[in-house]
Order: sequence, then structure tokens, then C-alpha cells
Amino acid sequence: MTSLLEAISPTARELLATHKKSELQLLQDRIENFQRTKFPGQPLAGKLRHLSHEVRELKNEPSDELEWADVFILFLGSAAEYGFTTSNLITLAHRKMDINDQRDWHPPDKHGVCHHKAA
Repeated sequence: MTSLLEAISPTARELLATHKKSELQLLQDRIENFQRTKFPGQPLAGKLRHLSHEVRELKNEPSDELEWADVFILFLGSAAEYGFTTSNLITLAHRKMDINDQRDWHPPDKHGVCHHKAA
């Protein structure tokens, strides 16, 4: 017997598969497709260099919501390039936050950065 997914059109299969994805994963998929189409062959190092540039711009204009979007887009695209899905990233962020919760932290340094104390 043919399964329901095999019996329906490829477009309907795509829609059903997409429906199960989170909004964040759909965004990452869109970004990954855009980057692959518009910038074929761009290495991860290039994406990360661009991300670094956008972070500097954000530092100069923290109220610019589109700079926040640029950083987010480049972060998600770079993560996808390296094989991380949004689900992976969320799981890893929670794991890292569990570690951070257990750490002791120094007050901000002269640059405003808070480092954790040695274990």
C-alpha cells in the first residue's frame, strides 16, 4: 500500500514537511537558499568575516533594527553552512546557559565585558 505522503503531489509533500518546521527553521532555510543562490561557493570564512563587519556596524548603530537583522541573518546562514539547524542551536544555547548559570563572573572590565572566573 502506498503511504499518504507518497500518494500526494511533491508540492503537497513539501507543504506538509514545511508545516512541521518552526518559524525560525523556515527562516534559516530561506537564508541558506538565498546565500547558496546569490553567493555560490562563498566559504564559511567569508560569511564570518561579513558577520564580523555587521557586528561592528551594529556596535556603531545599536538602535538600527536592520543591523540587528543583518547580524541575525549572517549568524543563521553561517550556522547552516556548518550544518547546525535552529533546533541544534537552541539545544546548544540551553546547554551553554546551564554552564553559564553555574559559573562565577567578574564585574565588567574596562571594555564592559564580563568574563567568567576560572574553574
